[in-house]
Amino acid sequence: MILPEADLELLLKARHPHPHDVLGMHTAKQKGKKVILVRALLSDAKTCEVVNIATNERYPLKMLDEAGLFEGIIPGAKEHFAYRLRTERYNGEIRQFWDP
Repeated sequence: MILPEADLELLLKARHPHPHDVLGMHTAKQKGKKVILVRALLSDAKTCEVVNIATNERYPLKMLDEAGLFEGIIPGAKEHFAYRLRTERYNGEIRQFWDP
């Protein structure tokens, strides 16, 4: 998990003063290297993937909390790109949509 514990706690309590600073696609540093990561908070999602609009490649995100907080690094990505989120809901429904 890259998300700081304090941000995780504030997001889950719906008390984060700037949630868009941590949700969505962002540039971050991991082991001194620039990475592209995505976070999403989707309370009804069992799974979540990032779908690259240009290539249709899918990248699974890891669930950080049962409340529906997901995070993942996009392997090989150097810059932000247009994407949609693809989720499987607990009722089995598959949805694909623009990240709000």
